[in-house]
Amino acid sequence: MPREGLNIFLKMQCSSIEPDEIIIRDTILASLQANELKFGVGLHAYIEKNGFLAFISVGTSLLQMYGKYGKFGSARMVFDQLTHKDLIAWSAIISVYTRGGQPHDALSAFKQMQSINEKPNEVTFVGVLQACTALGAQELGESIHGFVTKAGIWVNGCGFEALETFSNMLNCGVKPNDTVFLSVLSTCSQCGLENEGCKWFYSMQEKHGITPKLAHYACMVDLLSRQGNIEEALKFVKEMPVVPDKRIWGALLAGCRSKQDGSIEVAEFVVQQLSALDPENTSCYETLLDLYAEGGRWKDVERLKKFMDEKESTKETERNIMEAN
Repeated sequence: MPREGLNIFLKMQCSSIEPDEIIIRDTILASLQANELKFGVGLHAYIEKNGFLAFISVGTSLLQMYGKYGKFGSARMVFDQLTHKDLIAWSAIISVYTRGGQPHDALSAFKQMQSINEKPNEVTFVGVLQACTALGAQELGESIHGFVTKAGIWVNGCGFEALETFSNMLNCGVKPNDTVFLSVLSTCSQCGLENEGCKWFYSMQEKHGITPKLAHYACMVDLLSRQGNIEEALKFVKEMPVVPDKRIWGALLAGCRSKQDGSIEVAEFVVQQLSALDPENTSCYETLLDLYAEGGRWKDVERLKKFMDEKESTKETERNIMEAN
C-alpha cells in the first residue's frame, strides 16, 4: 500500500497534476512506511522548491521521516525552516532528539519552546521526561513534575497518554505525592481505565509509601461505580480502613444510576448512610425516587414520596417554631 501511494504521486508528476499539501504529506508518510529514504529526500527537494514547507503538517511529516533514519541534522534544518512552529512541531523535534539518543538537544529544544511561551502537552512531556531519564536529570524531572501537576495535565489529558507521562516521571526518578496520585486516579475514572486505576491506587502505599486519603478512596469508588461494578464498589467501601464520608457514599449512589439491575438495594443502603451523615439533605432521596420509578416500583415511589413530604413538613414546623422564638 505505501508503495502504491508513491507510484500515484509519480504518475501525477508525469501527468503534470499539481498536488496539494495533503497529498504531499501523505506521500512523505508513504515513503516512511515503505522505508524509501531516498524517495523522501527527493520529495523534500520538491517541497522546498514549490513552497510546501509553509504548511506545518508537511514540515512535521519531514521531521518524522528524518527522525526515523537518524538524520538529526536534516531534521533540525527542516525545523529551522518552518515559518510557523506550533506545538506539534516542537513536540516532534523533541521526540526526534529523544528517540535518536540526543537528550541534551531534546532539553534544549524544550527550553526554547518555553522561552516563546508555547504551552507543552502530554506528548511533549513524554519526550522531555524520557530525555531526563537518559541523562539522570532528576532535578529537572522534578521541576517538570511540578509543572504537570500545576497545569492539571492529568485531568485534561486523554487517558493512556497522561498515564504514559506519569510512568515516565517515575522512570525519571521523580517521587510522586498524594496530589499527583489524586489526579492520576481522576483521569482513570473519567476515562474508564479500571485496571490502571486499581494498579496505581494499590501502588500508592505498597511502592511509594503514600497513605491514601478519603479523596483517593472516593476516586476509586467513582471508578468502580462508573463501570457498573456496584457490588464491588460497596465491598470496597465497607473494607476501607477509614470512615466513609459524604463524598464516598455520594459517588456510590451516583454509580447506582448507571446500573439498574441489582443496584436499588445498594442505593437504599447508601441513602441510609447519607441520611445519617446529613439529615437535612434530601437530594439522595430524589435519586432513590428516580431509581424506584425506573424500576417500576410504584408502591415504593408512593411510600418514599410520603416520607419526603412528612420530612419536609417537620422541617417547616421546626423553622416556624424557631422564627416564633
